[in-house]
Amino acid sequence: MPLAANAPDNRALPERAWAAWASAQCRAVRPRTTCDVSVTLPPATADRSHTHAPHAPAVRACAPAQGVAEINDGAMCVFVDGHKIPLIIQKSDGGFGYASTDMAALKHRLTTEHADWIIYVTDVGQSSHFEMVFAAARKAGWLATDGGTGARVSHVGFGLVLGEDGKRMKTRSGDTVRLVELLDEARAK
Repeated sequence: MPLAANAPDNRALPERAWAAWASAQCRAVRPRTTCDVSVTLPPATADRSHTHAPHAPAVRACAPAQGVAEINDGAMCVFVDGHKIPLIIQKSDGGFGYASTDMAALKHRLTTEHADWIIYVTDVGQSSHFEMVFAAARKAGWLATDGGTGARVSHVGFGLVLGEDGKRMKTRSGDTVRLVELLDEARAK
């Protein structure tokens, strides 16, 4: 997957062009909703999570030193209370998945951008994943434990987007609908 691999062609994409595109998408969505939220992000913050892929090895390296992760069936995992499966920081084949890039992005936003409150807005199907990412970050000491002070993280789940077949749409398949189109269709119905 070129984006996850941080391919040179993708690194060369101008971040400002991407930020301008993302900003235009937000401006197109806002009038179609009842949201009254205004957020201004500096260009460095308006980035893509996949740009943090090169930081995944650093995340992997710090976890064992802190006693946060352990090797399980060849994969580096963080076991989180209340979850039957672990958060996989590095796969047994040496690759990195969403958990590692999400952890790297979170660490970057906390340590480099000094974020006060990071809000992830995704479909509700990602709730468990982000609970585990946030718990692993607390276990690593990146976030305060319950009742402590420091940066806050939140996940806002907005439901599921289903295809014509009634099944959940997946971005990896490439068969997705733009949010503007989805909102327009919902309003028309």
